[in-house]
Amino acid sequence: LPMNLVSYTTLIDAQARAGNLDLAVKLLKKMEENGCTPNCITISALVKGYCRKGDLSNALSLFRDLHVRGLTPDIVLMNMLL
Repeated sequence: LPMNLVSYTTLIDAQARAGNLDLAVKLLKKMEENGCTPNCITISALVKGYCRKGDLSNALSLFRDLHVRGLTPDIVLMNMLL
């Protein structure tokens, strides 16, 4: 089966929850290379992983990247960063 937004986001979220953020970022890049556009939920999974790890610099960088991607952060993402 071909990968789609849901399957990529699920894998990215699983890797981020497990603390494998390098792999989660690689999956995000692979997702984009394969023409699949991440959504706010995809980016939120990475932000949450960075927050759990205490890496607020990368979390905030991804948050700022949302605007570059033309995405609007939702309330869940905003609460994660508080």
